[in-house]
Amino acid sequence: MAAFGLMAPISKFAMVPNGLDGPSLAVLRIVGAAVVFSALALVFKLPPVEKGDFKYFVGMALTSIVFNQGMYITGLQLTSPLNGSLINIVTPIAVMTLSLVFLGIRITWCKALGVAISLVGVVGLVLSSAHAGGKVGSPVGDLCCVISQISCACYYVFFVKMVRKYHPLVILSRNFSIAAVLTLPVLIWKWTIISSALQVPAILWPTMYVVFMGTVFAYICLIIAQHHLPPPTVAIYNYIQPIIAGSFGILMGVDELTIFKVLAALFIISGVSLVTRSKE
Repeated sequence: MAAFGLMAPISKFAMVPNGLDGPSLAVLRIVGAAVVFSALALVFKLPPVEKGDFKYFVGMALTSIVFNQGMYITGLQLTSPLNGSLINIVTPIAVMTLSLVFLGIRITWCKALGVAISLVGVVGLVLSSAHAGGKVGSPVGDLCCVISQISCACYYVFFVKMVRKYHPLVILSRNFSIAAVLTLPVLIWKWTIISSALQVPAILWPTMYVVFMGTVFAYICLIIAQHHLPPPTVAIYNYIQPIIAGSFGILMGVDELTIFKVLAALFIISGVSLVTRSKE
């Protein structure tokens, strides 16, 4: 989770004037991770995807990578690292809401209360960003991060059978490869900007962190954690992200701590805790 948390503030150093924009950094993240995960899949000689399941993998790539990572990085370009990380932990809320609407899963009063509390925090965060500027946040950026988490929730809700059917490395390699193909037009369109920006060391090193540490290393660690730890424990560690992102962002001068962010964080974390810890 430290790798995920640090990615938010570090990515801001790549997305500077005359540097990379959100879509460019997102595409580099996707393509770079696709190359690494595909190589690992070949090394371990993992089985191929069944032909009938390919269409599901396209949907998985769109929801878990193209829209999820694309909107998140774009949101980070506009908003603060702390805002993006706080919104990033509301995925369980989006998963539960989609499960209620599309799967008819029953929701307890405890979970409903958790949803309400978290939504108050998210709405408060967006509204506070609308009345501030600069390093404090951006309502458009916050909303991009919200869309990112809704997309991620769609992946968890609608493709659970595929996730359970295939090895995690198969899913990662195939999803990132498909996403790389789908985002190739953006890479071609932005190539002049990307190639010139990556010649600047101050932009190259943050970009390499986002690709290799914030994506490849972080996803591998997450897979290992999910294999050895129960889901509630993994979810608890997810709460560390805003602390790491906010602390590092403030120290590096790319973020600011306000009373509104503190209150929003308390609401969001409290609500998500109620949802994830509820037995029913």
